[in-house]
Amino acid sequence: LFFNLANQGLEQGAYVRQFSYREAVKTSSVELRDYSFKNPAYSQSNQKISNDLAHQRQTYEHYDYPGRYKSGESGKAFSAYRLDARRAGAMIGQGKSNCADLHPGLQFLLSEHLNDAFNAWWQVVYAKHEGKQPQALEEEAGDQATTLTNVFDVM
Repeated sequence: LFFNLANQGLEQGAYVRQFSYREAVKTSSVELRDYSFKNPAYSQSNQKISNDLAHQRQTYEHYDYPGRYKSGESGKAFSAYRLDARRAGAMIGQGKSNCADLHPGLQFLLSEHLNDAFNAWWQVVYAKHEGKQPQALEEEAGDQATTLTNVFDVM
């Protein structure tokens, strides 16, 4: 999809007409700890630190006891899943478009944006479409065209 800032002019094809990006401070690491009566001396502690902390401190830790896992291997996976859940929404792009194909899970390459950092691959996580077809009103329709607009969130 290409970025088209112009209000008038090129109106054919799918394009993004508005795009913004925001970052939020979220958990930077997760530590889960549990206890097993079978091996009380073993410290079932698992820690996972995020890799994408470019604009955030690394001191925002989430600690949870009990960790709700029974072995060290499952604890590693639980820690990774918990960190992913707590970091969801840390970096979100939002936009408006006329592309009917946008749906959650779709990846697209944004191009021709004035900010080169936004010209990248994005994955849609939310999309809300709204269409208008005045011709369906027959004689009350006038000469208005069929339109489709949407708002979307990407990561």
